[in-house]
Amino acid sequence: METELIFATREDFQEWLKNYGQTNEGVWLLFGKTKTLKTLSAEEALEEALCFGWIDGLINSIDEHKYKKYFSQRRKGSKWSEKNKKIVEKLIKEGRMTGFGMQAIEEAKRSGEWEKVRDRNVTDTQKSEFESLIKDYNQAYANYLTTAKSTQNNFIGFYFEAKREDTRLKRLEKIVGLLEQNKKLM
Repeated sequence: METELIFATREDFQEWLKNYGQTNEGVWLLFGKTKTLKTLSAEEALEEALCFGWIDGLINSIDEHKYKKYFSQRRKGSKWSEKNKKIVEKLIKEGRMTGFGMQAIEEAKRSGEWEKVRDRNVTDTQKSEFESLIKDYNQAYANYLTTAKSTQNNFIGFYFEAKREDTRLKRLEKIVGLLEQNKKLM
């Protein structure tokens, strides 16, 4: 069973990262959807994670009151989104980055990942192929057609970034599930 943790405040998560961030590879954090479960926000958790060279990942709904999101040590060569680069720039200005977080940034700059543009440029061929894959899922396809072009490109890019066919199939399942619920990729 993978570790699931819950933190009431960002300071609690920060303390955990100080103590276990270099020896633990990853954990699921629980977040409240309603006021019945008081937790730090996912945005606060992401900021703290970035300070320590960690990153957020998968998100899963648990029930109507809570969901969980996976946080782990950033791997060498992992992609840096524009959003996360902006967040760490702010954290650096505020003096909140730790040596571990700065080390992750320096590694990304050395490897060239920091400078890579992460906007998903989708070709017409990819768009056509993707749409033919989801057309048979009526609700998912209907919801897909109502989303903004940037959201559509995120789904298409997420699918085509997978190199292996089995990974693409898993991603297609995830995409269809999200679209059937009219949700976006996180």
